[in-house]
Amino acid sequence: MKLDSFVPRLLVCLLLLFPCGVAFAGTVSVDCSGPPAGAYSSLQAAIDSSPDQTSFSVAGTCNEEITIFNRRLLQISGVNGNSTITHPLIIFTSDNISFFQMTFNGHGIGVTSSTNVSFTNVNIQNAPTGMETVDSEVGFFAGSISNGSTSGIIASGGSLHLDGVTIANNGRFGVVTQHAHLTAGESTFTDNASGGMLLLNATEADIFDGVVPTTITGGKFGISATNGSTLIMGGGLINSNNGPGVFCAGNTHCEFTGTHIDGNSGPGLQVLQHSDLALDGTVEISGNSGPGIELDLLSSLTSAGGNTIANNKGDGITLNTLSAVNLTASDTITALPGTFALNCNNGSMVEGDISKLKTRKCGGNSQDNSTN
Repeated sequence: MKLDSFVPRLLVCLLLLFPCGVAFAGTVSVDCSGPPAGAYSSLQAAIDSSPDQTSFSVAGTCNEEITIFNRRLLQISGVNGNSTITHPLIIFTSDNISFFQMTFNGHGIGVTSSTNVSFTNVNIQNAPTGMETVDSEVGFFAGSISNGSTSGIIASGGSLHLDGVTIANNGRFGVVTQHAHLTAGESTFTDNASGGMLLLNATEADIFDGVVPTTITGGKFGISATNGSTLIMGGGLINSNNGPGVFCAGNTHCEFTGTHIDGNSGPGLQVLQHSDLALDGTVEISGNSGPGIELDLLSSLTSAGGNTIANNKGDGITLNTLSAVNLTASDTITALPGTFALNCNNGSMVEGDISKLKTRKCGGNSQDNSTN
């Protein structure tokens, strides 16, 4: 990641989290390995003994659970990148709490009913769950969550903002959200066993690009969005997952611009159960083991044109069970030998110009209202 690109965005995020003009009451030194005279050897004791609007400088390894309850404007910073906490961190009903340059090893972080909580250059590793948030506003910038036994992050309600984060090698999902607003950019979700992102129950997710593309790779699927969720992704790579690149189901809206969905071991995009897919241009869907796009069970695709669907082992687009496609402008859709660029089945419907699709099967049980 280019620092000159990331730093301005990070500063904007931090300014939103910390109002201008805030002056901390003072800085308290903590050295968990054994303090010099006048310093604390316990971070929890230092927090409990200090007022709001205090900054803490932490050195060494703190072998203690940290609880922050009903506090405001606390800033906890590691010294020289060597500060570690080996027990859970719990933040509850607090506001404007920030951690910088620290490692959490063996246990994760829980945030409940709190606002403007941020973690910058923080690494969480070897925890059962890296972070769990409930009805909170949390930002995680330029750090990592790795090697957990379950999921990297679980967010229920509230909002979660990820920027420049690596979430890797967790035993289940990279991120799980429900009834939450997720924004993520310039981040990497790799080799999380069950999948990169699981978006449930009316989650709203905005995934964006920067100098470094957001990459989702190496899971059972890339992104699963279900149960009335909304996924909007601009740019980024969804590749080399062990199933569908994107699974969109259950009255869910999925929309992409400039995204590459390549080399997944299943359909590039699988859209089911009255869900809708929008391709807004420069989307590339190629080299997947199934169809480029599979629509089933009353689902629909609207393409604005300028997209490429090619070299997939299944059909370019497969329509099943009363599903519909509307090609409002020209796309490049090509098929390998023995497959179709467009394959319409079971009462499906086609709108738009498909005259350039030389290998197609639309007729019989399908309704073809296209311009041939």
